[in-house]
Amino acid sequence: MEKTIKEIFLNHEGKVSDKWRLYINEWDNIFSPFRKNEINLLEIGVQNGGSLEIWGRYFSKAKNIIGVDINEKCKQLDFIDPRITVIVGDINTEKVEHKIIEVSPEFDIILDDGSHTSSDTIHSFIQYFNYLNKNGIYVIEDLHTSYWHKYEGGLNNPYSTISFLKNLLDVINFEHWRNGKSRNSHLSQFEQQYDVDLNKVDLCEIHSIYFLNSLCIIKKQSPDKNILGKRTIVGNNGIITKDWQEVNGTSIHDIAVSVIDDSHMNVFSLIEETKNQKQQLELDKEVIQDLEQELETYKKINEEMILDLEQELETYKKINEEMIQDLEQEVLYYALSKSWRLTRPLRKIMKFIKNALN
Repeated sequence: MEKTIKEIFLNHEGKVSDKWRLYINEWDNIFSPFRKNEINLLEIGVQNGGSLEIWGRYFSKAKNIIGVDINEKCKQLDFIDPRITVIVGDINTEKVEHKIIEVSPEFDIILDDGSHTSSDTIHSFIQYFNYLNKNGIYVIEDLHTSYWHKYEGGLNNPYSTISFLKNLLDVINFEHWRNGKSRNSHLSQFEQQYDVDLNKVDLCEIHSIYFLNSLCIIKKQSPDKNILGKRTIVGNNGIITKDWQEVNGTSIHDIAVSVIDDSHMNVFSLIEETKNQKQQLELDKEVIQDLEQELETYKKINEEMILDLEQELETYKKINEEMIQDLEQEVLYYALSKSWRLTRPLRKIMKFIKNALN
């Protein structure tokens, strides 16, 4: 009787392998359909190389088991199993990509146990899903890091690996959107954020996405196997529903539905709106600052004008006081002078004539 992958792992005595217990318990369910096939396997992230040896024992008929790691120390790893190849370098560069496809141009299983950062994980999926055979699976490990800031994650981070995979779930159900948008447009924010090319991956070939704690398994199938297909009704006694014969053999597109544009509720639309609001707020702050400065300038000008007017008023007051004093002295002088007394009769006559004329 063949050993389970759990038995092989727990009894392994070769190079060190570090895996969580949940993975070990689930691997047989995930990989058993491939065990007796002549598969090609690619693992991103090698570390000490123990997992490559374990895959070699489990997949006894595998043709190629390729491990890729950016750590230069991995060049020191050597394996007795000739099917195992280690490539050192950045998995997301064309140079390493060419080295990989020189060994095998297609894969049945791809496992990402690499850096676990969102940018690297998303980039790798977009770059290598195309090399996966039909019925193949793409496994992403250690997704708990997608919730940690250090790995470009967070529970509500819209650009995390988990957020990307959640958006892939919508892609699976693309035929029900009916909003005129393409699959690629739904993921365009990730394309912009991480500078990746979505044209490298045929999103129509995503058949299923299966989640476990910290694990995601994405299965690839031909596009024709990923649509809902015809409605199939069997039996001949339907007393509850009366129209079952009419709908038998119809497609989902025969159902008329109303579609409301809810793009404004998209998290990326909300982010953009928030960004615009912040920019407008900053502009408003600048306008307010300019107005406050202008107001202070007017206040200063008015204070100076008031001060000048007060000084001018005081000057006029002083001048008037001096003029009054001069007139008083002049009147007193004339009152005391002989000429004032001598001309008094003449002034009376002139006053009488003036009153008579008026």
